[in-house]
Amino acid sequence: MKDQALLRFGGLCAILTGISYFGIAVLYFLLPPEQTGAVGNVRNFLVSLANQPTYYVLQNSLFAIGALFAIGAVLAITEYLSPSSVGWLRWLSILAIIGFSVTSVNTYLNAWQDPDLAQAYTCGKCDEEVVRIRAVAIESVGFDELDRNNLFGGGLVGLWALGVSWVALRSKKFPTLWCYLGFGVALTGFIQVLTSYVSLEALTLLLVVLALIVLPIWFIWTGVILRRQAPASETLPV
Repeated sequence: MKDQALLRFGGLCAILTGISYFGIAVLYFLLPPEQTGAVGNVRNFLVSLANQPTYYVLQNSLFAIGALFAIGAVLAITEYLSPSSVGWLRWLSILAIIGFSVTSVNTYLNAWQDPDLAQAYTCGKCDEEVVRIRAVAIESVGFDELDRNNLFGGGLVGLWALGVSWVALRSKKFPTLWCYLGFGVALTGFIQVLTSYVSLEALTLLLVVLALIVLPIWFIWTGVILRRQAPASETLPV
């Protein structure tokens, strides 16, 4: 007997995750150009962030919230696929929860620490030599992030999406198109890791397109499917 309350709640979490990802992608286009690719252009990024932090803070805050909702979706998808799910998929689900948790903490820190760093970098009291030293240090060491190469938020989540989509395709518990979109979600995660090592505008654009189209559709559709499998009369109110 499946946990109907978990399916219904997890379905709601999945829908909220999809909405969050859509908002994240939209906010990307509202960011100043200097804030869409800080790597290799640290000076301009910090100056821009010090002057225009609003969209950056909103995007990262939404990312942190969406990642927490995604944890509920992971639990519900795993429950829905059982007993078709195999042991390694449950293991991947735990890794995905870790990945989303790290993403939530990391983007929360980005939202509330990076603007302060930018203000300190551009402070009027700092002389030119101090500013130069700070810029060199940041360019050499990078920003203090938990998941700098996206191995958790991109890699682990991508592996989970790949495993979920494969099991769902074999068991036919989800529509075939949903499964193929899930492979697109996995691809998004892997590209996210790749872009941390390779700076190519085409890869970044592909990542944004996938995040704008595939992720919201997949998560929202997931939520609709899960909630349909859990009639309101059999579940706790959500």
